[in-house]
Amino acid sequence: MAKSKTSSASHIQALASVLGSEMAAKKAIIYEYTRTINGFAVKLTADQINALLKHPAVLKILPGGTENVAAHVSTTLRIP
Repeated sequence: MAKSKTSSASHIQALASVLGSEMAAKKAIIYEYTRTINGFAVKLTADQINALLKHPAVLKILPGGTENVAAHVSTTLRIP
């Protein structure tokens, strides 16, 4: 299954709303989940996590890895 361009674009758009630009969002994304769930992994500060939680497409943010919980999260998005 090929990666959905719509999913990738929505990941960038949601993250850009927190980081300030699409370029910053593209650089920040560590991994994109597009097959079973729709989301991405990214390192964020606690303030950035709280801002992303307010985005209408964000369903859930989960801590990831063994690093500081606020530093590495996976985000699940709702795609219309």
